[in-house]
Amino acid sequence: MTILVSAYPALLTPEPTDPVAVRAVYARLHDVPGIGAVELPLDADGGLPDADLVLPLIPAHWDVVLTTVPGTMARMAQDPTFGLASPDDRGGDAAVDHLQRCLSTAARIDAGLGRRAVTAIGVVSAPTRPGTTSPHESTDGSADRAATDGARAARFAERLAGVLDAGARTGIHTRTGAGGVRVLVEHCDARVPGQPPAKGSSTSPPRSTSSSRCAPRGTRRRGSS
Repeated sequence: MTILVSAYPALLTPEPTDPVAVRAVYARLHDVPGIGAVELPLDADGGLPDADLVLPLIPAHWDVVLTTVPGTMARMAQDPTFGLASPDDRGGDAAVDHLQRCLSTAARIDAGLGRRAVTAIGVVSAPTRPGTTSPHESTDGSADRAATDGARAARFAERLAGVLDAGARTGIHTRTGAGGVRVLVEHCDARVPGQPPAKGSSTSPPRSTSSSRCAPRGTRRRGSS
């Protein structure tokens, strides 16, 4: 069993990043048996924060899994309509642009490490569903709610497919198959009566990505937010 470790939540503060602390954390991780992958965050611009500091600390036998959650949440704080599942064209277009930037960052990480290091990138079916910030939201599974979630899933799948198709045509970092990058759907929060979800994204992955997992096959995830 390979362990996927998500160390970045422990390094979010203080700001600016303390290089000594980052190096110390990674030095300790190097000594942990079983770690074979690290999750790295992508920011609101689709870039990897402190890339020049972090990338040299990644051993040659570690894979890299990227998450768009931090960048997506930062963009939603500025624009609540931001997201691949957004009913707003402007918010949806902005999310498409963000994902394209994230995929370009993945290619730069591979180039910087001199190998095909990035094995997966996690995307989010943002924005928050209407009403999910309220603990009093109905959970009766009404036809209207199902139709709304179905429309969200369709928009999400269409925009995601558009990005991946465009990437395949231009040679951007959207590999598939053996040794390729998997696009994963993260944080599809389940509804719990009386409890608002953490992210409020779609209730289940759209059909086109339903075979994805929240970690690469054969991987155990540790330390994520």
